[in-house]
Amino acid sequence: MGTNQNLLKKALISSLILWTIPTFATTYEDAEDNATTGWVVSYGDSDDVTIENVEDTQRGSRVIQLTGNGKNTEYRLGNQKGRGVTDNWNNITDRQLQWSMKYNESFSVFVSILTEQGNRFLVYTNQSKDKKGKIRGGKVRYGLGADSADGTWHTFTRDLEVDWNAFVPNNHIVAVNGFFIKGSGRVDDISLEATIHVYEDAEDNATTGWVIYGDTTDATIENVADIERGSRVIKLTGNGKKTGYSLGNRSGRASYIGAWHNRTEKVLKWSMKYNEPFRIYIPITTEHGNRYLTYTNQSVDSKGKIRGGKVNHGLGTDSVDGTWHTFTRDLEADWNEFMPDDPFVAVNGFFIKGSGTVDDISLK
Repeated sequence: MGTNQNLLKKALISSLILWTIPTFATTYEDAEDNATTGWVVSYGDSDDVTIENVEDTQRGSRVIQLTGNGKNTEYRLGNQKGRGVTDNWNNITDRQLQWSMKYNESFSVFVSILTEQGNRFLVYTNQSKDKKGKIRGGKVRYGLGADSADGTWHTFTRDLEVDWNAFVPNNHIVAVNGFFIKGSGRVDDISLEATIHVYEDAEDNATTGWVIYGDTTDATIENVADIERGSRVIKLTGNGKKTGYSLGNRSGRASYIGAWHNRTEKVLKWSMKYNEPFRIYIPITTEHGNRYLTYTNQSVDSKGKIRGGKVNHGLGTDSVDGTWHTFTRDLEADWNEFMPDDPFVAVNGFFIKGSGTVDDISLK
């Protein structure tokens, strides 16, 4: 693509804006069935240990009451993967865990995950937040703060992928399999949610992460208000398709700064307003290396042409009619339709050639 690597190197995208929005949830426990189905005592002396479904007047709903010998007793919902175990969740799509708890003694929450290198745990405790992130024997430990065990209800939301990869970036999560907890107290509303990773919505009034490549003469990237859209957007101005603009990067070499490395979300959604030809390049990683999915303003009838490691799809001639259009593409499906023998691994960025306006670039 003739990218200007010097510009890419200078664009230290350390302040890349990335945020998540919970979408559809899978609820593993809300206690409203008046039962304790799925819960077992997995560790510790079972004498006088109970798991009960009780009414909580403060919360105004039913909850799970766990009673035992402090942290010498462990309770499990779900399991680890493998070894003939069948009650693991095996959730391969959702990474945002949410749960509520009411504890007035020390606890440890163990989230059972399957990684590319086997079974591991993310651990959350009532320790100080200053001690979060310690890695011990295949476990990543975070502190939720001393007030998490103050005897009142607290709700926690954790992006498991972010928590794990912050300390083990080269061993990606494959699935989430269970929720274990040591300590006596009450828990409720344990769920996993899918997420949307928003890489650009322009609402920060900045252009952080964007880089110009190719013909940079008089080229600009601006964050502007769009009256028609009713929000802020990114305006790209240059010498037509001779000028390119990148958000994210390719993956691999040290010069490829800012690649998204998103292995979980592979459905790309973006909005654009163009009245001249454009070409969008989505840098991806496959099992055979770096590749590109490309989308143009050509007729949809000409989609799917394969040229030199790129799969080209047309979005239709009306995509350059000067009005706003929103596109949603399943990148993995678009790639595998024509390259089934080169499995899709990760999405790394959003590049576009041509002058126009873009907004709300996200993966889900």
